[in-house]
Amino acid sequence: MYLNPRGSTSYGEEFADLIHHDYPNNDYGDLMSGVDAVLGRGYIDAQRLFVTGGSGGGVLTAWIVGHTDRFRAAVRRQAGDQLASFVLTGDLTNYFYRYWFEVFLGTTSSRIGSVRRSPTWAMCTRRPCS
Repeated sequence: MYLNPRGSTSYGEEFADLIHHDYPNNDYGDLMSGVDAVLGRGYIDAQRLFVTGGSGGGVLTAWIVGHTDRFRAAVRRQAGDQLASFVLTGDLTNYFYRYWFEVFLGTTSSRIGSVRRSPTWAMCTRRPCS
């Protein structure tokens, strides 16, 4: 199942900006509503759910397994969820520093929380994996 939560570009700039300095957060509810809708139709087995995502979707995957135990497994790819590390080592440091770093100064380096609820495999393309 592929969903189109708030923050995607397919519904225009205003829809895409709904996650501006608030990611991940409410888009989690969008995704869980989609899962609930498909479960309600009987298309999938609630005991065999799996979640995955790359980049921003990898951040959201970590957020999901940190906030619910309904998924049996997860794979997060190229996720920049350790924001201080991501900002300072990413490809666009000058952009990300202005956009993200000041928002998270004085907070923990991650908004993700615990990922201990589901077996989670983190994939990255370089070492160390953030």
